[in-house]
Amino acid sequence: MATSPDAATPSPTGPTVPSADVVGVVLCGGASRRMGRDKALIELDGHALAARVADALRSAGATRVLAIGGDAGALRELGLEPVPDRWPGGGPLGGLATALTEVARDAPAVPVASGSRRALVAPCDLIAPDPATFRGLLAALDDGWVEADLVDGPGTPDATIATVDGRAQWVVGAWRATPALAEALADRYRAGDRRLATAGEVARWRPVAVPAVAVADADRPADLPPT
Repeated sequence: MATSPDAATPSPTGPTVPSADVVGVVLCGGASRRMGRDKALIELDGHALAARVADALRSAGATRVLAIGGDAGALRELGLEPVPDRWPGGGPLGGLATALTEVARDAPAVPVASGSRRALVAPCDLIAPDPATFRGLLAALDDGWVEADLVDGPGTPDATIATVDGRAQWVVGAWRATPALAEALADRYRAGDRRLATAGEVARWRPVAVPAVAVADADRPADLPPT
């Protein structure tokens, strides 16, 4: 599914009042082979990468932050709530499906247009996690009915996805965590489709243009800024 060129741009920059309906999610289940050590626990400016991402999600309005996969004990010490990945080692699509399933578990059974619990998702290895970017993703999700920049036609988006130069960054986004959407992603994964772009084929999503620095991640030691 192609991304619309008319992507929304995040605008909220001020502090956000935390909302019980917003749950932060940090994807921590990667093998970190190219890095050579657990990326979630690498310290930058005295704080673990996963903790930096969690702090940015809280600043954007999340009252809880889940860690999907990874070292449960270490992540709990960092203040995150560890959740076992349903498909450990299976890639980020499985982590996303796990996250939406967990967040949707206690979500109210109401139509998407009436509101639902929202999952604000990011990977653990963002170098400069930006609260304003996360706030913009939430604001675009809450805008309601949109036409010009909603992929697959007008309607209410299931998700807003960060885009850089028109390319979707599937692991950085805000999602309406409904059981139906979570199960649709899980079904695709169980059927053997592990592509992250599968998320865009299952969900009605709205692209949100963000600066490249907001989604820059650390895959190998050379990606980390000098200390």
